[in-house]
Amino acid sequence: MNSGVAGGTHRLNCHTGSRLWTRNLLLAADLRYCVVEEGLAHFVIHAVLRLPLSAFALNSKGCGDEQYPPHIMLASLIYGHANGIFGSHPIKRATHRDVAVRYLTGNTQPDRDTIHTFQRLSSRST
Repeated sequence: MNSGVAGGTHRLNCHTGSRLWTRNLLLAADLRYCVVEEGLAHFVIHAVLRLPLSAFALNSKGCGDEQYPPHIMLASLIYGHANGIFGSHPIKRATHRDVAVRYLTGNTQPDRDTIHTFQRLSSRST
């Protein structure tokens, strides 16, 4: 069946939400184009960048994989809580599904244990 356009699949234009027909389903390489400039994600980034984050270190042992930067973890928690997402499992899912959370985490997906550990340690730090 020919849809009348090249490839027959669609691409979502993040600026307008309109569907553009192209060969593949793509997401913009730069997620800034998919997140509203005056939206909550940008507000959270600006707020977190003003905080002293030295108390939010994850890996005090200095071994294992490199830790996620505390400002990324804190921003994703604040954004998640502001949107009613509280547990480490739902936040982990949001790092795959929610473009704003992907933007906040630098398009990385911290694992559930990392998110949970950060939640636990950050609640002690505040």
